[in-house]
Amino acid sequence: MSSFRTHAGLIILCALFFVSGLLRLNDLSLYTPDSSRYVIWGTALAEGKGYVDATQPEPDRYVVHAPLYPLILAPVEFFYPLSVEAAKTWTLLLGVLALILLYRLTSSLISKTAALVAVLLLGFNPLFLLYGSEALSEVPFVAAVLAACLLLEQTVKERPSRTAAAGLAILLPATALLREPGIALVLAAVFFLVLNRKFALAGAIVAMTALMIGGWYWRNQVHVGMSAGSAGSNLSISGRHFVTPPDASFASEMASRMWLQLKAYSSALSGMIFFPYFNRETPGLIVGSSVLFDIFRALFVGVRYLVMILVPMLAAAGIFDDFKWSSTSKFRLMFTAGYIAVILLYPVHDVRFFFPLLPLVIYYMLRGARHIANWISVLPRLRRPSLLIACALIVMIPNLESDRLLIQSNSEYREGPIPMYRKLSVLKEHPAIYTYPWSIIGRWVADSLPQHEVIASPAKELAVVIGDRKMLELDPGVSTPAFEEALRNEHVGYLLAPVRWGNLRSYEFQMRESRRLQFDVVCNIAGLRLMRVHSRYAAPSAGDTSLTGLADSVTPAGLLRIGRNLIQEQSYTLAIQVLEHAAEMFPRRPEITLNLLTAYALSGDSANAAARFAELLALPQAGSSLFAANAQMQLLRDVSAARRMEEGPTRELTFSRAAGGYWSLGYPRAASTLASELTRCKSRYFLGLLWGYHYAYLLGDSILQNEYLRQLQGLDPSNPVLIAFGRLRSLDDSLRCTSSARERSRLHLRKAWLFKEIELNEDALDEAERSIHDDPSNGSAFMFQGELYERRNQLRSALSMYKSAASAGGENSVPKEKIAELERKLASM
Repeated sequence: MSSFRTHAGLIILCALFFVSGLLRLNDLSLYTPDSSRYVIWGTALAEGKGYVDATQPEPDRYVVHAPLYPLILAPVEFFYPLSVEAAKTWTLLLGVLALILLYRLTSSLISKTAALVAVLLLGFNPLFLLYGSEALSEVPFVAAVLAACLLLEQTVKERPSRTAAAGLAILLPATALLREPGIALVLAAVFFLVLNRKFALAGAIVAMTALMIGGWYWRNQVHVGMSAGSAGSNLSISGRHFVTPPDASFASEMASRMWLQLKAYSSALSGMIFFPYFNRETPGLIVGSSVLFDIFRALFVGVRYLVMILVPMLAAAGIFDDFKWSSTSKFRLMFTAGYIAVILLYPVHDVRFFFPLLPLVIYYMLRGARHIANWISVLPRLRRPSLLIACALIVMIPNLESDRLLIQSNSEYREGPIPMYRKLSVLKEHPAIYTYPWSIIGRWVADSLPQHEVIASPAKELAVVIGDRKMLELDPGVSTPAFEEALRNEHVGYLLAPVRWGNLRSYEFQMRESRRLQFDVVCNIAGLRLMRVHSRYAAPSAGDTSLTGLADSVTPAGLLRIGRNLIQEQSYTLAIQVLEHAAEMFPRRPEITLNLLTAYALSGDSANAAARFAELLALPQAGSSLFAANAQMQLLRDVSAARRMEEGPTRELTFSRAAGGYWSLGYPRAASTLASELTRCKSRYFLGLLWGYHYAYLLGDSILQNEYLRQLQGLDPSNPVLIAFGRLRSLDDSLRCTSSARERSRLHLRKAWLFKEIELNEDALDEAERSIHDDPSNGSAFMFQGELYERRNQLRSALSMYKSAASAGGENSVPKEKIAELERKLASM
């Protein structure tokens, strides 16, 4: 009882935070695919399978995130497999632990009253409530940092604790495996211990860190290796050139990146403590508003620059006071500085990356406030505990209102996801996350789709609700050619296209611009649209029902569609005007910024393209757009350099490579136009002319084809690839002259074999599918596809083709043993 009275304030605050967190639980994930990946890995670990994502068509053992958090989730996932809500509850308990650790640290270094204020400021900050009730590693990382601070306090005493030293030697390396920026904590502790002549402990920490991180690196990068199509780990992403050209020094890349990120973060960070929801960078999970909330937002926008001055001043005073009175102050300062440097160097922008520093900023501010109060000799009665806590409560009123609205919005979603979607669909702006009722779509899939179907989705959340069905995780920023190839290779039967904002959906442009695939809606639940995927060549449907978004000039999404169409038509000036208008109506949308950058890049406007790239770099959750934008900037630099070159082989090679880059990014007309530079300069670069002819052939530009042929035949008329293209043209003539379905099927299959001979495998598959459309009983066409897929190790597609060939019968029937062999291979994956 005496212990309860002593810590009653802490217990009450922790209980209130925990209850608030429980009220914010749902089946949604704020960040995709991070949260779902953690849950999937945690479940696999709980089942003794190790780090593996078995929800993919082919099990993936490569881990793109730091690996410790899934291990933390494993105990709860053992009892509740693939449960997002169980993972959130477990993380919420770690949030309570973080509050207790902050209380202990602050009470030991300042006072118990300051500790209560610190817990109040942190526990009811909307970001802490948000991340504490999500399956994310931020809050466990905060707890680890605070635990490290407390353990370090025990190791620098006159009689250091051996238990604390041992705990520190294990905790610090583990923290680096919890989140990659944790390496800043390790380095800060090692430098601090060396300064204090504790060489044995510093050496033990270095050895344990090398052992744990080195062992994980060997497992992940060497033993397992990066999976095909993976964007790579955070470390590999940080090592790329994003802001500067590839030939620039990496030091200049780092300096430019830090400066751009610092400018982008400066405004958002000013409200992190007092009112994170004053700006657009905070994750939007509040539906509607309130009079009080709107008043606070308006007030804070007016005073945010004052806050940007006062917070650093208070923190600076706190750092000064910390140095004066605390023996571990250097460690905290070194960690803070190191962590900030790591985050500023990371190319992806998100305010949550700075969140783990929030407890230390609160600590410094409280220490600074006390220092200033002592310095100006504030009357003792103004420093009474009750008055200090009352002041903290007043400061927290905006955040408490934000917390209330967060919980209210979540309660409305839990009461009825579909009615809430109807309410949101009429609003100009709303949190898209509440339009994704994963549990409902999961039940529909379980009841309606065969077990063997593969479903592609940009959101990993789908994987945890569809049972044993396989899900292909496909980046929404993937290029159209890569999009088509991925769906084909993995024999994807269905595609999920969630709403991104407005009525714009994931993969919308890829679906619109795909010449190979067609998409028909089979299920539409709230903001989740599930579509059947099928070949546009082999089995076209009467009408493509997926492309229902209007290209209007009233909404930002409509303007974006118009702008995208104009880019593909090479009307870049008009596209820029339309997209600039869309950006004014709906700023800070990565899709609009990326397409605007693309229009500027294709028009040759380097300055404006670079400005849009810097803007994209500062947008939250724009990671999938950054790679496409980076590729556009590199192609722009290549083309600009080529135009400055004198006529010659280097110029022609550069133009040809750039044309190939645009083709692979899904801009076929731009690629063909650029490749045609080789015809204008009477190039002798045979390979480049061949690729240019290929582009013109697929686009149906007969005039340009003839121009390429004249130059190619003048260089090497006996070239086997050129001869193959001649045969293809002859077959095209024959196809135009026949109406017999069987004969057309035979001619298309002959074209498929020719394309395969010159290693244009995607075009070969196109022709085989056309062959099947003309004659569904043509078993040879199915066999052709099956053998081609099997050679590329695309076993699901190969098996499907072999089964179709067996059904077609005739002399091309596939032995049952062959089908059984592939089924065994797929079952063992």
